[in-house]
Amino acid sequence: MMKDNTTDEISPEKAKLVLGEDGIDVTIDEAKIILDFLYLISEIVVDQYLNLNDSL
Repeated sequence: MMKDNTTDEISPEKAKLVLGEDGIDVTIDEAKIILDFLYLISEIVVDQYLNLNDSL
């Protein structure tokens, strides 16, 4: 995965806290997996959007 180490990323600890507020109890390791998945999905969506606009 092409992940930049920027300060804009959500920490696994913050993700665990936010999910916990909604009643979703996860470990830090599970929060890391969830975040990795979400970042990957967001990259795919942005790439598809940009490729769609390039073809117009």
